[in-house]
Amino acid sequence: MANTPAISLELFNVMRVLVPKGKTILELGSGPGSTVEFSKFYNVISIEHNKQYMTFNKPENYIFSSNGNDWYDYNDIAKTKIIDYKAVLIDGPDTEGRLIPLMEHLD
Repeated sequence: MANTPAISLELFNVMRVLVPKGKTILELGSGPGSTVEFSKFYNVISIEHNKQYMTFNKPENYIFSSNGNDWYDYNDIAKTKIIDYKAVLIDGPDTEGRLIPLMEHLD
């Protein structure tokens, strides 16, 4: 891979096996590694709180979400309910305990 993803190579390879090519992945947090590499195989929709990281994919594939409470705005994430995604990749936001807020919004 040209870029080094923030995720492990093992996770990247597992996703490639489990998620059929051409399907949609919802990515929380984006970056030069995983977003670029996954975009070669999938439709990647990224929720991002840092506008400088909204340059690794097509502009229409980003949902900007403020990070006021150390996590994404739930209303922004709710916009993804209309997306038929096959996997969710949690690679953001860049705060500690990033999974705790997710557990509050599993619906």
